[in-house]
Amino acid sequence: MDTNNMESDNTAANTGGTTPVIAPETMIIDIISGYRQTEPVFRRLEEETGTCVLCQGLFLTLGEAAGQFGFDLKTVTGNLHDVVDGAV
Repeated sequence: MDTNNMESDNTAANTGGTTPVIAPETMIIDIISGYRQTEPVFRRLEEETGTCVLCQGLFLTLGEAAGQFGFDLKTVTGNLHDVVDGAV
């Protein structure tokens, strides 16, 4: 698998922006492998949900994981963007 192409596919660079595209359809494995700095966000979810999202939901989309583990999708998506954008 060519991770360089995957990384460029996960950004809005094609539309002129630099914000990563982390959406409900994005797989958690793609988020964590492309943006290692997001790991603390997922670790906080472990505390919140009582489930290791990176263990049990690594191959789920973010939206599927929110439904399965009961976290707020909009909040987590915003937190992930903040970390990737360097705001946190």
